[in-house]
Amino acid sequence: MKKLDEAVLVDPIRSVNFFNGRLLTAEDLREEREAARAHRRALGRGVGAGVVEGLWVTSVSGGSGPAVRVEAGRAIDGDGTDLTLPQPVTLSLTEREKQLVAIAPDFDVCLPPQGALLEGVGVYLLVMSPQATLSVDRAPKSGLGTDGRAFGCEARWVLETVVFRMEYVQLDAALFPELTGALATELAALDAANDEASRSLRRNYIAHLFFGTLARRRAGIDPFATGSAGSAYAAYGPVDALRGSGVLRPCDVPLALISWRGATLDFVDVWPVRRRPIPPARSATLPALGDDRARREGEAVHLQFFEQMQQVLTTASQPSMVRATDYFRFLPPCGLLRVQQPGRRGVAVDVFFQGFPRREPPMVDAALLDQLVARSFRYEPIDVREQELVWLYRPWQNVWERDHGASIQDVVVFTSPHVPEQGLARFDVARWDYSNFASGRGCE
Repeated sequence: MKKLDEAVLVDPIRSVNFFNGRLLTAEDLREEREAARAHRRALGRGVGAGVVEGLWVTSVSGGSGPAVRVEAGRAIDGDGTDLTLPQPVTLSLTEREKQLVAIAPDFDVCLPPQGALLEGVGVYLLVMSPQATLSVDRAPKSGLGTDGRAFGCEARWVLETVVFRMEYVQLDAALFPELTGALATELAALDAANDEASRSLRRNYIAHLFFGTLARRRAGIDPFATGSAGSAYAAYGPVDALRGSGVLRPCDVPLALISWRGATLDFVDVWPVRRRPIPPARSATLPALGDDRARREGEAVHLQFFEQMQQVLTTASQPSMVRATDYFRFLPPCGLLRVQQPGRRGVAVDVFFQGFPRREPPMVDAALLDQLVARSFRYEPIDVREQELVWLYRPWQNVWERDHGASIQDVVVFTSPHVPEQGLARFDVARWDYSNFASGRGCE
């Protein structure tokens, strides 16, 4: 038992004490470097694990085999280590480096397990990990009593680099507890289908399995559920399960999901696993409600839908016939849709939301859209199977500019029924011909 004001000397960070006349050795300098790295890792853990910038993953076509391009960028792993990719790289998904690289002995070793190659049909997780290697450059060495004469060489540099690998993700209840019964049957049927709507629906299903959409929903229903680590929501979703099983290590940073159909890349989707840095949970007993992870996942849900919707509008033979229930199982709590116009691909609002209770979209001030999107990150995604009410809005400035000849995209905004309504009149802001008050309220 420690006393108050007594120093706690349990595994402290050790920094070399420099003083005039001290004889320094390579070990001293390595220990000082390790102390600096320990301080940086502690800061990194406080910021949280995730992608800081760049590291966008896209498919590459026209080569000798399936490949992806990873853009330059930076990330922080679960150990707090800064990972930097200074230049973009193209990765073959069917080849693996066979020759092991010499690992720098005084750095933490994060040896990767044997990753998967793109061989079997299914879903793969692309991750990036740190690696410290000895360079091929040489530096002469001398020693005490040699009068400064060199008598050999050692590696000149230690390179802090990164490596990439893939892990095959088995879509079953062992990794996804919610993937049982009708949900498992439907996903299996989608695996076998190859029409545009089924492929989009499968992608959306898989994305929200990784978001933990159904698992997080339980946090509001049974917030006091407990597990082996305290709260049942301290860890959820397949990435946490892969870390718990040892397939993923703290030093692995997930970058993208890759779906392989056996001949082509079905999709490369970053947002189901990519996150901005997430600080540690603020509570060990109630971490799922109102924490930073929930907000980061809300951002990812919003951006994943945006990118998938862009692809749907590009590849669908008749975008105006796209229905939400055919192409998606979950929608974000707030989203922006392109509306079909002459010469512009987009959805037909009545078709896309067929079966959903809704009203004619009222006007809303464009100044509200930023806070509307930001606020929505705290809400659950929309389950299209429940076909609950959706709020629809049109930015009145968008309508006004198009009415006055501007060549801009027609836009409609939708939100979950749980997101506070925005179509209300505001004194000295409402307009007569481009009103921002809700329709259907009557004259009061």
